[in-house]
Amino acid sequence: MRQRHRLERAREMLLLGRRRVTDICLEVGFSSLGSFSSLFSRRFGVSPSQFRRRASGSDPAQHQPGCLALMARAWAGWAGAVAISEKPGGARPCDNQPQLQQRNIR
Repeated sequence: MRQRHRLERAREMLLLGRRRVTDICLEVGFSSLGSFSSLFSRRFGVSPSQFRRRASGSDPAQHQPGCLALMARAWAGWAGAVAISEKPGGARPCDNQPQLQQRNIR
């Protein structure tokens, strides 16, 4: 119960301030940054540093480059087209493509 309260307090401090994680760790009563980070990660699903970055909106893992977003949309469209064409009687996506000949390269 007390440990949960200390972790909740640390979470609030990470949200509200720009203090170092080490300082917050010590202020809420942990003597080891490693055990604090481990318990925090177990409780909230991310490390204290990642939690702060995500809360502030500066976590690079939350951002996806435009080219990846376009590729994901294209893949979703292609996967949908393949699923439709695999219905009985549907054309397969590669049926009208010429067969590639295998070359022996030594």
